[in-house]
Amino acid sequence: AISWADAAKQVASLAAGRKRDRVRVAKGRRELSLLKGCARYGIPIVGANLLYQIAVLANRSFGAKWFGLADAGTLSLATDLTIRLLISAGAALDAYLFQIAVRRRSSEGEAGARRQVADNMLVIGGILAVLAVGYVATLPSLEALFVPAAYRGSFAALSLILMPGVYLFCFVQFGVSPIFQLSRSTAPLFWTACLGLGLDLALLLLARPPAAVSGIATIHMVALVVGALAAILWATRTRDCWPPAREALKVGLLVLSVAAAMWPFRWLDPSWLSLLGACAAGGFVAAAMPLVLDVMGIRSLLRRRLPGRCRPDDMKVSPIGE
Repeated sequence: AISWADAAKQVASLAAGRKRDRVRVAKGRRELSLLKGCARYGIPIVGANLLYQIAVLANRSFGAKWFGLADAGTLSLATDLTIRLLISAGAALDAYLFQIAVRRRSSEGEAGARRQVADNMLVIGGILAVLAVGYVATLPSLEALFVPAAYRGSFAALSLILMPGVYLFCFVQFGVSPIFQLSRSTAPLFWTACLGLGLDLALLLLARPPAAVSGIATIHMVALVVGALAAILWATRTRDCWPPAREALKVGLLVLSVAAAMWPFRWLDPSWLSLLGACAAGGFVAAAMPLVLDVMGIRSLLRRRLPGRCRPDDMKVSPIGE
């Protein structure tokens, strides 16, 4: 016979076991919910990048099929160098600037994070635009100095065609994408990438084969532009994540000034002198114009931080962090 004490112990053990089971089930449900949230956040970003890579591979395949491996190789070189230049700079900026937005959300709430995203958009868009116009301005000298002889002639032309699409693609990747990331709704990035890939494949499969490989570069550029503009249009629904028009105009004037300073060196001979002169002129203007135009209040910020002029009441957070 079982004593009352033994029966009570068994009941208590059974109750404790059931409680542990309920805790494990609840923990498992929380982990599953967290995993689903991470998947909803991350899979569209990874999927969008995969779709853009499929477009690049499709363009190379059709280029080789229609124009031969030599022209396809020139297209691949122009595509890779153009994308890598801007995407490397954008990734380096995003790694730092997006963390500032996350920090401001924890300290100032959603409104502070959105204001930081708007500031980040100006910084990223401006720096990428300066790099883009600088790259285009120096294309003849870069081609003459660094591009293998077998690829010269059409490399600069193909890079020039691709640049508008590549710039908008990178701007969306690092300037506009944080709007969706902060709201934890990244699906628009995937759907707009589907639009870009669909347009790219449709033009390749349904249109007549272009007369030259530059036609494939044009198709790629148009697809990138359409996908990027769709993402930008989708992101405009979040109005307080966008910078003021006045500051955006200042950045536009800065980029035009850099282009005007570098362009006269484009046809200078020899090529190394053209490259050095363009980089020196563009670098000087890119450093001076933010102070002249007071982009994002940088002139006022530097003035307040000069020795002897810095007061506790004037200390403010820089748009790009301390």
